[in-house]
Amino acid sequence: MNWEAIGAVGEILGAIAVVLSLAYLAIQIRQSNRLAVREARTSLSEINTAIHQSHLETPHIAELKLKLRDRHCELSDVENEQAESLAATLQLSWGVTGSAHDSGLLPDHVMEIYLNAVTYWFRTYPGLAPFSKRILESSGIRPGQWPIYTRAWEEIDKLETNDDSSGT
Repeated sequence: MNWEAIGAVGEILGAIAVVLSLAYLAIQIRQSNRLAVREARTSLSEINTAIHQSHLETPHIAELKLKLRDRHCELSDVENEQAESLAATLQLSWGVTGSAHDSGLLPDHVMEIYLNAVTYWFRTYPGLAPFSKRILESSGIRPGQWPIYTRAWEEIDKLETNDDSSGT
């Protein structure tokens, strides 16, 4: 066997090694991406579970939520602070959700579930809207930044439009 043949075999083996390395890396990246998606979903689930768990364990939050079912509820100073904190907690949760979706860790069909949850919060607890609006405005969050914030603004606008048309 001459040196040229040995060199050609070496080049072929080198090319095969490169292709195998690239295939291995592609598999590793795919697995890493799947893990990141699963971790993002788990994190969002834990955040939302913690929010709901705190409501279950704290009777005065349940009482506050009952009051917030009325758009024009009368709240004490303490309840105003609690409603502000609830709105801030939800806004932070929505921020994490929007970030996960924006970075590709949350597929559109899962994001739609979270968008529906935003709608649920405002339609079930319309008294939360003024607090959420203040939090969003003070954070500099405008419609169009992320779909989840756009949905929040749309729901707030609907409630305000209903107030304007009913004369309240």
